[in-house]
Amino acid sequence: MRNDGCCGLSQEIRLGYKVNNKLKKRRLKKEKKKGKGSMTDSLITWFTTNLDGVVSKEMIVFIISMVPILELRGGLVAASLLRIPLFKAVALCVVGNIIPVPFILAFITPIFNALKKTKNG
Repeated sequence: MRNDGCCGLSQEIRLGYKVNNKLKKRRLKKEKKKGKGSMTDSLITWFTTNLDGVVSKEMIVFIISMVPILELRGGLVAASLLRIPLFKAVALCVVGNIIPVPFILAFITPIFNALKKTKNG
């Protein structure tokens, strides 16, 4: 391996890095066309941009972790984007993820009973 002095990396390693980046970009484009991951990214971006300055960063993470689609994973991603320490972020996400559970358990039966009374088509 020849070292040409640029950042201490050999030419082969730098070329491999470029190839890996190209493959990663190509994969992300394919996933975006298929719709994978784009909804989660869009929701996290929406919450962080629209709630920034309105509520605290911790509250943003807490709210995101309560959303059924995003939950813990979305909250942790948002926490890392908002630079919240890991242990604080995990605690916020877990508590935010647990809070909706009693309400869901309390109201799921009445909701299903009301839906049974409606007719299809």
